[in-house]
Amino acid sequence: MLLGDLDRSPAIDCAEQTAARIGRELIRLPGVDHLPPLRAPGAILHLVEHVTVR
Repeated sequence: MLLGDLDRSPAIDCAEQTAARIGRELIRLPGVDHLPPLRAPGAILHLVEHVTVR
């Protein structure tokens, strides 16, 4: 799961709980708000490539 570390508290709490429940890592992008694909497209691309290679 992916989350910008500048997102609002309710979204952060929800993402943390969801990641824990489904047993997935929560990746936090520093300096990014609620719109990671718009704010950090290169990081998103890297993560997608990394996941699809596995």
